[in-house]
Amino acid sequence: MHYARHPDQNVPPWPEKSGHLRPPRCGRLAQSLSLDAGCGRQGPRLHRHRTGRWVAFEHSGIEPDLVLTAKSIAAGMPLAAVTGRAEILDAPHVGGIGSTYGGNPLACAAALKALELMEKADLNGRTEQIGEIMLGRFQAWKERFEIIGDVRGLGAMLAIEFINGPSDHTPNTAAPLKIVEDAYKRGLMFFRAGLYANCVRTLVPLTITDEELDEGLHVLGDAIAVPATA
Repeated sequence: MHYARHPDQNVPPWPEKSGHLRPPRCGRLAQSLSLDAGCGRQGPRLHRHRTGRWVAFEHSGIEPDLVLTAKSIAAGMPLAAVTGRAEILDAPHVGGIGSTYGGNPLACAAALKALELMEKADLNGRTEQIGEIMLGRFQAWKERFEIIGDVRGLGAMLAIEFINGPSDHTPNTAAPLKIVEDAYKRGLMFFRAGLYANCVRTLVPLTITDEELDEGLHVLGDAIAVPATA
């Protein structure tokens, strides 16, 4: 994960492993800007649809020179794509860019169908709905439980950060362990995250029903209550 590397910039706008922290904004980016645009549930940092846009950098108005996409772009088939400005991609000589799996017709057909279904299902709109429901519930928990220091995210990519209390904002690394374990026993699985592993992050399926989402949130809320009220 790199933020201001010169002469080229490689700026992941959504460092998921850090508990969905937003990166610092740069006033001026030097030379070229390349972004990893993971298209899947646990893909690299941009997450197609997960934030309510086709790729997360659209929230910031960024126009990258190169965008790398993979994973669910082809619904599990081996395919990745490099999309970029013509003056960059047309610069190498003929045959200067190659790939072992380049031009796989089956994977390309799968990608076209996957993108068609993503658009037809309006996954961006559904992501915004999921995010509103979840963030509202998370904010209510923040008011209720003193060990929650912050809730943050965009769309369905959300995180809850745990602290030791209102007068001690140091990372609470014990609570997420207990929450993950308790939720697992209740049939719900999710991940810890954050620099100090004091966050839990959520990436629910975008095809989830409202009833399933409500059930999962009830389980998560009950699991949080265990260390919060101990």
